[in-house]
Amino acid sequence: MPRMPDKLKSLLKIASLLLWALCASQFASAQSGSSLPTFSDDTLTIPRIDVEGYGSLELQLQLVDTTNLTFQLTSSLAANPSLTPGATYDLQTSVLSIPMVQADTVFYKLDLQLQPGDVFTVVTAAETKLTGQDDYNAQCASCHGVDGQGGLVSVSLVNCANCSSISTLSNYIANVMPVGAPESCAGDCASKTAEYILTLFQIVDNPMVEQTIQAISSLSLDDTLRKASLQLVSRLPTATESQQVANQGEAGLRAVLDGMMQEDKFYDRVAEIFNDLILTDRYLSVNGGRAEALRLMRIFPDAFWFGDPQEATRDDEWVQNLILSNDSVAREPLQLINHVVKNELPMTEILTADYFMVNPYSAKSYGVFDELAFQDEFDVNEWLPAQIKDFEFSKIRIGDIPHAGILTSLMFLNRYPTSDTNRNRARSRVVYDLFMDVDILALEGSRPDGEAVDISSPAPTLDNDDCVVCHALLDPVASSFENWNDRGFYRPNARWYDDMFQAGFAGADRPASEEPTSLQWLASQMAVDPRFNDAMVRIVYNGLTGAEPLAPPGDNATEAEWDAYNAESVQLDALKDSFVANNQNLKTLIKEIVLSPYFRADGLTTESFAIVHEDTGAARLLSPEMLHRKINALLGFEWRGPLDLYSVAKDNDRRARLLDDRQYYHQIYGGIDSFVVTQRLTEPNGLMVAVQERMGNELACYAVPNDFLTAAEQRLLMPFVETTTQPTSSANQEAIMQNIQHLHSHLLAEDLAIDDPELQLTYQLFISTLEAGQAAVGSTEDGNLPFLCRRTNDLLTGDDLASPLTTDPNYVIRAWIAVAAYLMSDYRFVYE
Repeated sequence: MPRMPDKLKSLLKIASLLLWALCASQFASAQSGSSLPTFSDDTLTIPRIDVEGYGSLELQLQLVDTTNLTFQLTSSLAANPSLTPGATYDLQTSVLSIPMVQADTVFYKLDLQLQPGDVFTVVTAAETKLTGQDDYNAQCASCHGVDGQGGLVSVSLVNCANCSSISTLSNYIANVMPVGAPESCAGDCASKTAEYILTLFQIVDNPMVEQTIQAISSLSLDDTLRKASLQLVSRLPTATESQQVANQGEAGLRAVLDGMMQEDKFYDRVAEIFNDLILTDRYLSVNGGRAEALRLMRIFPDAFWFGDPQEATRDDEWVQNLILSNDSVAREPLQLINHVVKNELPMTEILTADYFMVNPYSAKSYGVFDELAFQDEFDVNEWLPAQIKDFEFSKIRIGDIPHAGILTSLMFLNRYPTSDTNRNRARSRVVYDLFMDVDILALEGSRPDGEAVDISSPAPTLDNDDCVVCHALLDPVASSFENWNDRGFYRPNARWYDDMFQAGFAGADRPASEEPTSLQWLASQMAVDPRFNDAMVRIVYNGLTGAEPLAPPGDNATEAEWDAYNAESVQLDALKDSFVANNQNLKTLIKEIVLSPYFRADGLTTESFAIVHEDTGAARLLSPEMLHRKINALLGFEWRGPLDLYSVAKDNDRRARLLDDRQYYHQIYGGIDSFVVTQRLTEPNGLMVAVQERMGNELACYAVPNDFLTAAEQRLLMPFVETTTQPTSSANQEAIMQNIQHLHSHLLAEDLAIDDPELQLTYQLFISTLEAGQAAVGSTEDGNLPFLCRRTNDLLTGDDLASPLTTDPNYVIRAWIAVAAYLMSDYRFVYE
């Protein structure tokens, strides 16, 4: 073997030893999973080169002389053995040959000659192209980005769902892509583009991804249980559930979650998550008029089955039937989602269902009540699938309605109306956004502004390239709604426009035989599109963590931003794989998200990843609805004003401080009405802070006296002390400290040692308040509780209490009120 320079030889020997050690420990030191050599920031990186006698190596060479193109070898590590070699080194000629090097978006063929001084000089440099590069740039880059990380549509190709092999990806491209015109890239174009994507964009065992994820410190299983329980079913875990998790670990937590996902409160939460995007709760009576949904049903003769609003006597029963019927109709699309989830059906059925959901009230409004077998005609929570058969309107026979899940929902179609000029394009945009995870408005292209785009032709959306970019994707789906008018009513055989792309999806034209059932055909196509799974992961991930998945970083992104994005993307792909593998069962997806490091994130195992994980985790300001439910779970009542009036206020949502936006704080605290206000506030403002302070003071005033009415073993807040417990003995001091420790755990989920400084601060607050209050009794204070804090009536019935609590002669109750107010004003109470 020819003699090699000492420095290079020693580096290679060290690397060969590293290779053995690293393979033995199954640890890959390479930073990139791509086999393609790259040049960036004056560094030439060769992910794998095989040198006879020295094994597989990853090399890095630094450009030290830009005039003579001279490189210095700076790093030699064991290469990832799963990569294919990207360069060769000829020991006879000392020439390093690299068939292809990527420098930004350009590719070069390089030969480097080893020179005296252990440096390499470029002797051959010729621009070259990767197979499929031109096809990719022409057909794919506008949506997926030149780097595959996502263009303006943010659809990444890194480890994509169809990237398991060249044949799989090639077939997908030939049949589906580019969206709206797959015929433009078939045959060799599809296979070459697939080869380009798999060569350039696939990450194989990127160790930085694993290290980034491992840097997240996770909540304990017990804390994860509490967090999941409050979020999914609006309660604290039971003792039995906690014990099951303690005994069985993760398997126990999975079993407990399975049980929780059978509870009614869970389905309330699912509906809330999806409504934040679908926004059909706009028609609920609390968000507008009492008959907003029913007024959309004018072609249904029984819509106001309980009495004509113009003629009926509007007694309490009529008003109740009006509200219940209206809200039942309004909730139909969300109840379809709940039906699919509850019965563990594939989530694609929210699009493909040939039925819609009704309860006894909405069934009467739709005129299908007699066709169904309800167990209780007054049970608003009993929902059954229904179909509209042989429908007739104004003596015109419409026939059977071809239901297609949410797509044909009267509420969905009215929430996203159309017009003669819009032609269902708004509906198409929403369908892509909600169910395909594609933002049409982010597509690269030009909008007509009077000058930039020529719209003088008869049909610019068909023949102007600037317009076709968007409309080739948008219009086929829009045309699929051709049988549904601006009010969401089925009108088969209606005349449709011929100056736009006709009904279809993903490059496939809708068969002529499917014209009357166009949306059913569309739903069937969307159901097999892998982007539907991406959309479900995005919706649920955002709903449970409060954070949208990270968008692909831009051209000027830092390495930390890429590490964060790649790590999260790997996690999301794993979630999607589990979801798909279990028949698209949403419960599986929810369970896997709860167990993921991003839901359980509680800190970092090392500060070296602090910048990478700057936006990681599920810590977020609780929505008004979530905070409303948390208060009830922790205190045993909702925030509806003084508890002596609670029996009157408990069933009236106009009295719920965090649910009502007419007199109280729902929208002030960041809530939505699904109509005018559709985006939740995620960062507190001054008004929200004021609400938090008022909430802490009011709830403490109500909760502490109320808790003392209950036997100690049943109390939520004060199990270790009584109204007479003062720090006059060591036993009493210990009891007070135990209760403070309990309050920190119960209200803030803090498990602190009894000697923790945080508990000592709270203890000092109790003592100082107690001493100041006792000193003031008889002068500025008296021995009575503040009027609104007093408890004289039963919480649920309103009856007089046998033993009311109105006085506080030793100031103990008021001292505990101060402690409770302090803790409920803590950010940990209003954040998750």
